[in-house]
Amino acid sequence: LGKALPQAAVLCQPTTHLTTYVSYSESLSLGNEAPYWTSNGGTTLAPLLARQAEAGVKYAWSDALSLAAALYRLRQPYQFARPDGTAEGFTFVQQGNEVHTGLELNAAGQVTDNLRLTASLNLIRARAESSGAPAYEGHQVVNVPRLRTAIHADYRLPFAPALSVLGGWRYASSNIATPDGRERVPAYHVFDLGLRYTTQWRSHPLVARLGMDNVFNRFYWRDTGSSGGDSYLFPGAPRLARLSLTVAF
Repeated sequence: LGKALPQAAVLCQPTTHLTTYVSYSESLSLGNEAPYWTSNGGTTLAPLLARQAEAGVKYAWSDALSLAAALYRLRQPYQFARPDGTAEGFTFVQQGNEVHTGLELNAAGQVTDNLRLTASLNLIRARAESSGAPAYEGHQVVNVPRLRTAIHADYRLPFAPALSVLGGWRYASSNIATPDGRERVPAYHVFDLGLRYTTQWRSHPLVARLGMDNVFNRFYWRDTGSSGGDSYLFPGAPRLARLSLTVAF
């Protein structure tokens, strides 16, 4: 027994600098296994059929600046442990839909001869609909913050053109941790810093990078989720330094 998974996209370029597009796709993924503490524990649910539609625009202002925006909507069956009158108190089901509607904005530009910035913003409304469990609806679903944003800077030092200073800021808004929305983790800000040195080694380009993620060693909950039907919180990485060398042959 097969299943057709259509994918289609249409692109339009009204001007040299402007590109617009619309796309539609369907995909299949494995259904989850019911947790042991539900009435149908160990049962694997049917595959998930996801449908996504997207429309976007990309504008190349110049060779040094590009802008992009996209609207998208994703719909797939909602899987959850539904409260009921069984002896266990819950049955793991696919009922209703999980619907994600989002806006994504991206920009990348050479602000000056020495400074380049990239920025991104993602706004998402993610809801369970028609699940038959009112407590699980009307709020974000687990592990989908309403807002994520990031800015990265690359600054080449004028007095040392081979050396660049790198910096970044990441932000995520408050994140739901349980299906009923009662528990959530707070928003977080994380700052990163780094250096990049570019030179030659035996006529081959060599790049050395020293980076430090989470400079202020901030503790934060990176993700929420579940495993085996139990809810978990996943902490973000503490301050982390990395050194790398890259040689092109």
